Amino acid sequence: MDIIDEIDQFDQPTQEEKNSGMFAHLASFGSMIFPLGNIIGPMIVWLVKKDQSEFVDEHGKESLNFQITYTIIILILLGLGAGFAISSGFQGFEGGIAISIIFFITIIIFYALFALVLVIIAAVKASKGEMFRYPMSIRFIG
Repeated sequence: MDIIDEIDQFDQPTQEEKNSGMFAHLASFGSMIFPLGNIIGPMIVWLVKKDQSEFVDEHGKESLNFQITYTIIILILLGLGAGFAISSGFQGFEGGIAISIIFFITIIIFYALFALVLVIIAAVKASKGEMFRYPMSIRFIG
C-alpha cells in the first residue's frame, strides 16, 4: 500500500489543510523573488505545517522533492551548456558556441515550462483535497 492510498483512508482534509497543501506547491514561485526560493518556499511551508496535517506533510514533501530535483537538473543543464559552449570555442568553431547556448537555453525553457505546468496541476489537486505525485522526482525526503 503506498502513501497515497493510506492518506485516502483518512478523513477528507479541511479547507485550511487544502490551502496549506496548495501553498506548499505555489511557494515554489519564490524563485522569482530570490535565488533558491523554489526550494526555500516549500521548505518553510512544510516545516511549519508538517506536524499539523499528514495531507500537508505529503504535499510539502512532494513539492520539496520536485523542486530539489528541478534545481539539480537545471544546474546540470547549465553546466553541460557551458561545457559545450567552451569546448566549441576551443575548437575554433565560433558558430558552435552560439548553437550550444541556444540549444541548452531552449531545453531549459521547455523544462521550466513543464515544471510550471506540473506545479499548477499539483496546486489544483491539493486545493481539491487530492494527492499528487510529481513525475521524474527524486525522493530526497521520504
